[in-house]
Amino acid sequence: MEIVFLLIKMIVFLFVLLYVANQLIRYLNNRTQQSGGKTLQVLERIAVSKTSAIGIVKILDKYYVMSLAEQSNEIIRELTPDEVQKYRTSQPQNIEFVPKQFAQLLQSKKDVLSNRKRKSSHEKEE
Repeated sequence: MEIVFLLIKMIVFLFVLLYVANQLIRYLNNRTQQSGGKTLQVLERIAVSKTSAIGIVKILDKYYVMSLAEQSNEIIRELTPDEVQKYRTSQPQNIEFVPKQFAQLLQSKKDVLSNRKRKSSHEKEE
């Protein structure tokens, strides 16, 4: 019975670890992409293959859809003001709250696991 509990515990911690790593990578990715300054920003980037991606880039006050590759970068087209407005409204506004939400999730999972541990230790004593 203890082996099953340890296996379940190990799997849960593996998922927690993968979630933490994923959130950390997303957080660092957002921080490094937005450090381009006010004149040039890569707002969103979607990988098409290993070496190429399509992205939305803000240059000064204009928005462009660009092909980003190792060999060359090309402007596919300029976004219209209506498309820019749709894009800006579709983006999440509360990016800063992700670490706080994650900390709350981690604390709740920790509480659940500690409660299980207490219950199992009480059952062993009886």
